Amino acid sequence: MNEIFFRNLKKNTKDLSVLFAEDDFGFRDRVIDLLLKPLKFSCLDWAGDGLDAWFQFNRRQYHLLITDFDMPGMTGGELVHRVEEKVPGQSVLLLTRLDGLVAVKDMYRSNANVHLVSKENASLAMAGENAPLFWETTARAIMFSHIKMLSGLNGSMHDPKNYEKTNRRQAIQG
Repeated sequence: MNEIFFRNLKKNTKDLSVLFAEDDFGFRDRVIDLLLKPLKFSCLDWAGDGLDAWFQFNRRQYHLLITDFDMPGMTGGELVHRVEEKVPGQSVLLLTRLDGLVAVKDMYRSNANVHLVSKENASLAMAGENAPLFWETTARAIMFSHIKMLSGLNGSMHDPKNYEKTNRRQAIQG
């Protein structure tokens, strides 16, 4: 990834809180370690499934929700639906397998708050390969979240002062 692009992207993440929901522990840990940690979000929490993510989202709202689409218990689609009912306009980065991307894209075509990226593109980015679609989509979701935070959209719950700095990487492996 272009160093200038990454440096500029990082400027917009320092005040943002992120919840990452992914049931594949290995994939989740690689995404956190290789893609999300370097962006230095003010808060980076994770959930092992949609139900855990919904529970965490009800305890504290996040500027950006990153979620897998296909999870047991509560799917990413169900999670996005519930989150949007609670916080209309919530920024979401939705990860899905390439073979399911078209169907998921059709579901969210009219929703400007949901940004779609394939897990295959995320894997390319983690491998240090050229993955412009992943980074472009991720940057769009981050910028959307940052603009909403600065403009005060969605009320005070998106005020970075409401978040303590955390990095909940302790193993709550299910």
